[in-house]
Amino acid sequence: MRAFINWLDELSLQDVAVIGGKTESLDEMHSALDSLGVRVPDGFAITVASHWAPLDQDDLRQRIVEQLSGLNRNDLADLARHGDAIHELIIQTDLPKALWSEIGAAYARLAVESTARTYPETTMRKTL
Repeated sequence: MRAFINWLDELSLQDVAVIGGKTESLDEMHSALDSLGVRVPDGFAITVASHWAPLDQDDLRQRIVEQLSGLNRNDLADLARHGDAIHELIIQTDLPKALWSEIGAAYARLAVESTARTYPETTMRKTL
């Protein structure tokens, strides 16, 4: 398996920890419909690791911990300030190149395969 994406047709119930429960449900539906002869476009799942990867670069995780260290949990305004600051840290952090590369390659494969199969349309769904 790749680090950041997995194809739906490669997954099983044992992969819930890798891709998350919602995506596993999508995979189960994909498999069930396919076995009934219903044409379902292939797709890929973004792994749990892909969500953690940005936190592990540029010391982002540590900077978030530091931002939270001064949080007054009883002050909603303070919570909002810290939340805004953490949001800005995340927005300013680039996604890892390996993540971009895997997702880009997966979309390219989908484009080729969906064109080859002449599906009327391909639906992209983002699940977080």
